[in-house]
Order: sequence, then C-alpha cells, then structure tokens
Amino acid sequence: MDKELYLAISNKLLATFEKYEKKVFIDFWNNQTDEQNIKAFPLLLPAVFIEIQETVYQELYDGVQNGNVSIVIHVAQDQYSDTYAGNPDQTGALEIFDFTKKVFLALQDLSGPNIQPLERTSQRLQERFDKIVKHEIRFKTFVEDASKLLDNDTKYETVNPDLYPFHIDKTR
Repeated sequence: MDKELYLAISNKLLATFEKYEKKVFIDFWNNQTDEQNIKAFPLLLPAVFIEIQETVYQELYDGVQNGNVSIVIHVAQDQYSDTYAGNPDQTGALEIFDFTKKVFLALQDLSGPNIQPLERTSQRLQERFDKIVKHEIRFKTFVEDASKLLDNDTKYETVNPDLYPFHIDKTR
C-alpha cells in the first residue's frame, strides 16, 4: 500500500503545482533537509518530501487488513528575506506560508482506491537554517490491503465480489 499511497500523493502534488505553473521537486523522504545532507547534496527548491511512517494493521477477514497510516509531508523552501515586523519585504518573506498552505489544500481529503481521505493532524515550522525553511504537515489515513488474497496465480477477476464486498483496484 505504500507505493499506491506515495503515487497518489505525488501525482496530486504534481497536478496541483502544474496548475500554478510552479516547478516543485517531489521525492520520497530520506532526511534530505538535514544540515549535513544539504551541504553534500544541494536541494532543488521548493521541494516536497513524502514520508510514510508506521502503518498499524488490523485483520478484517481472510487476509484483508485495514491499516491506520501516519504520513509526514516535509515542505522545504528558500527564504532570502527576514520576516520581522517592519521589513519592507515582509510580505514576500511570508510567502513561505502560502506555499505550505497550497500543499495542505492539495492533500487534505485526498483519497483513492482502498485509501480513505487524508486528514491533517498537525503542522509546524520545523527548522530554519541556511536560507532554507522547512514545514512538516502530518496526515493520517486508513487503507485497506487485500494483497494477501492475490498471489502470482490469482488475478483480480477471480475474487468473488459477493464473498469479498470491498473495493479492489482492478487496474493494477
């Protein structure tokens, strides 16, 4: 389910920022904004990193499981101006919050096959150094994983919808 969740989030972000005609680097989270990593591997900014944290699963029936998923979206941006009151460019400096809000609005209520709508649980300005600002937006969602029903010899078409009345993505 991690792959499906990652693709749903990254595709939604790509479509959203394409609409704004803004290029955004999107990747899986690998501590890219840590100070040592930034010095070794400069970032393309703005950037959004997707971290799929722990998924706690509960068995429903016959190998079908519901999962409670925690997701952290790391939003990294350049900031060349100070935000202090009285700064002539304060409005421009505070645009970091506008970009983060666009990321939130793109992802809030995002859903897909076997993925319940994402719900924001918290948000914070996590760090600010070397002209880079990073926000974290935390989401939760529930997923349904029926992959155990499907092995190399089983196809989606063989699942009896009367016996297993859940939604299966038949396009995989």
